Amino acid sequence: MVEIFKHSGRYESFNGEKLLKSLLKAGVTEEDSKQIVAEISDMCYPGISSDKIHQAAVRQLDKKSKILRANYSLKKSLLGLGPSGYAFEKLIAKLFEHKKYSTQVSVTNKGKCVTHEIDVIAKNSSRIEYVECKFHNNPGKKNDVKTSLYVHARAMDLKNNPENIFDDFWIISNSVFSEDALAYANCSGIKVLCLNYPMGNNLYQEIQKYALYPISSIKKLKRYEVMELIENDIITCFDLMQRPEILPQILGNEAARIFKVLEEVHLLTGVSSCN
Repeated sequence: MVEIFKHSGRYESFNGEKLLKSLLKAGVTEEDSKQIVAEISDMCYPGISSDKIHQAAVRQLDKKSKILRANYSLKKSLLGLGPSGYAFEKLIAKLFEHKKYSTQVSVTNKGKCVTHEIDVIAKNSSRIEYVECKFHNNPGKKNDVKTSLYVHARAMDLKNNPENIFDDFWIISNSVFSEDALAYANCSGIKVLCLNYPMGNNLYQEIQKYALYPISSIKKLKRYEVMELIENDIITCFDLMQRPEILPQILGNEAARIFKVLEEVHLLTGVSSCN
């Protein structure tokens, strides 16, 4: 078996089944998934990085469908909102807004004992949700039970001040949760949304359902351009679709590339043209 170099700094045997599952999860047909796995298996060499394997899969998917490519790259695109967690908080606020909530980001409220910053507060006519966002720059970072313990303690301190009224307290993360972290959160009444939970309705699936792809999903944008757009409060493809006039400021007079970027935005959002 070919040994590949992982983000963690360890070497691991190339796992075609794991790659196949990730492609199927992105919505790629079984036939196309098997073909991509076979082609990547043939190009693998000892010491190849997991990044190069990912890039090879992305190139293959980009030829078939930009939506499939965006789905497959979603974990990396979420990482691309960093290094700070603020853009991720804004993305989560927008997710609640797509569900007809009004939102506030980075709100400071007093608990019974100490003051807390609440990453997102989402309200509709019948519910109030408090959200703690856990953004990790390390793709291999896992939320362990200490995360659930810490967030539960914060929720209880806020709840013990009668000025704070909320129906649910959430932890939403761009990473996965350990079994103990999920068990404690479920037992203590903390809601979890992350890459591996809840089954059938996880963060990947929520983003795909609402076509809420982060701006870092756009293949034609360079990293520094993504960062400039985020600084201008362009977090998702929908944001860019609503403010296309910002692109010449970021990309200059590259009319052909601006057209390609907007074309990809329309494809990912499912909206045919800008108004």
